Amino acid sequence: MQNKLYILQTLRKIRRAYKTGAKKLDYLPIRLWVETTNSCNLRCTFCPNSNPRETVKGFMSIDTFKEVVDQSRHFVYDMNLSHRGESLLNKNLPKMIAYAKSNGISTRLNTNATLLSEEKSNEIIEAGLDFISFSFDGIDAKTYESVRQNASYKNTLENIIRFLEIKKKRKSCSPYVMIEILNLPDMPIDADSMNAFKKLFKNLPLNKLTIKPLHNWAGNFLQNASNNDKTCPIIKYSPCTNIWYSMVVLWDGSVSICCQDWYNENSLGNIKDSSLEAMWNGEVIVSVRGLLASKQFNQIEICSKCDLLWRPSYKGVPNINLISFLTENLIGYNRLRSFLSPLEKFLEKRKGLSSRKIIK
Repeated sequence: MQNKLYILQTLRKIRRAYKTGAKKLDYLPIRLWVETTNSCNLRCTFCPNSNPRETVKGFMSIDTFKEVVDQSRHFVYDMNLSHRGESLLNKNLPKMIAYAKSNGISTRLNTNATLLSEEKSNEIIEAGLDFISFSFDGIDAKTYESVRQNASYKNTLENIIRFLEIKKKRKSCSPYVMIEILNLPDMPIDADSMNAFKKLFKNLPLNKLTIKPLHNWAGNFLQNASNNDKTCPIIKYSPCTNIWYSMVVLWDGSVSICCQDWYNENSLGNIKDSSLEAMWNGEVIVSVRGLLASKQFNQIEICSKCDLLWRPSYKGVPNINLISFLTENLIGYNRLRSFLSPLEKFLEKRKGLSSRKIIK
C-alpha cells in the first residue's frame, strides 16, 4: 500500500527521469495495466481486434493476478484492469478488484458496457472499484452501431444508465464514472446532439463526459493515424511517458513494454520467470528509454509508427498524461474537482495543447 506522500515523491523522480532521459531508474512503476483477457465481444472499426492478424486468446487466472498484486503491492498505486479485450468477460473480475483493493491498490476499469448486467454492476461496486470508464463511441444509434459492430446502442445505453442508478441507490461514492466518446473525423458531433445526450444522465452520478482523439495503436491500426514523423516537425516530439512510470502485464503473465504494443513485440519477460522489479530495469526497457530520449524512435518498430509521440505537451510532459493523472489519480477521483476543472479548461484552451474535450 502506498500513500500520497510516496506517490508525490515518486512523481518528482518520474518527472526528473523523464526530463533528463534517464535509462536506469531509482524508483519502481506506480501504475500497471493488467489484462484480464484479450478476448472481446465486439469488432470496433477503429480497433486492432478487427484486424485479421491472429493472436492466442485467453483469460488471466486468479492465481496469476494474485502473483501480479503480490509482486507489486509495495510500489504500485493503481491498476488498470483493461487492455486488449473486454474485461467483463472474465468471471473473476470482481475477485480481482477486491484482492487488489485489499492490498491497498486503486483499481480502474475501461469497458464497452455491453455485458454490464445488473448483477455485474452490483458486484464490481461491492468489490470496491475506484474508477470506471465507459467507451461509448457515438451519441446516436446510427453512429454507435456503425462503429461498435455487434453492439446495440439501446441496450448499452440502458446498461450504463442502470449502473448509474445502482450507484446512486447504494449511495456509493465510488467508482468515479466517465463516459468517453471518440472524436471520429467523418462523424462530427454537433452541440445540439451533445446537449440532448447529456440530458439522458440528468440527476445521475456521472462524473465526466469527454471526447477524446483517435490514435493508431502504434501503427497497428493506421486508419486512425492523424500525425506521424513525416507530417509533424521534430520540435513537437514528446517521448512516450509510459516506460518511465508504468508496465503492462498480459493475461498469460507476459510483460509488455507499453499498452500500445498490441502484439507484445517488445516483451520484457514473464512474471512466472522473473520479477516485475527485475524487468523494470532490464535490458529491453533500458534500451528503449535511451532511444526515445535521444529521439531515435525510428529504431523501435512500434514507436516509429506511433502517433502518440506527437501528442500535445505542456512543459515537456504530454498534456493528456498530466491532466488524467492529476485529476483522476493523485488527488483523488472525487476530491478538489472545483480546483482541477479550471486547470483542465486552461490546458484545453491553450493553442496546440488540447488532446481531449471535457464536456462535464
